[in-house]
Amino acid sequence: MVLLQDRPRGQLPEYAALKLARFTKLNDAEQQRVRDGEEPALFYLAKDEARYGLKQENAVDLNSLVRVHASAILTKPVGHLDVNEVDVLGRRLAKFLDIDLGPDIKAGIAERWEAIVAAQQARRSQP
Repeated sequence: MVLLQDRPRGQLPEYAALKLARFTKLNDAEQQRVRDGEEPALFYLAKDEARYGLKQENAVDLNSLVRVHASAILTKPVGHLDVNEVDVLGRRLAKFLDIDLGPDIKAGIAERWEAIVAAQQARRSQP
């Protein structure tokens, strides 16, 4: 299972998560499509015990969005995704669920641009 969020404030006892699909349930051609990123509903995770905590290849199943109660999580995380993988997974999930991120992205760009301009103006006004 891949937890999609943290609850640093602890306000909700549930987490959004995606289930893993075992590669052993896919035929050779399907496995290769997943490895090549050609299967939009599955995000490839290589066999990498140190990184992902996985002893075999798996795929994150974008069809399996679930809520998991905190009491059902019995162990500490056994692996993690890097920043790029989180970004790719998030974008694919948003596209898969038909969520329009455009307005949020535009707002984020505008906010960042305003901060850059304000910082430059502040530097120029210093003696």
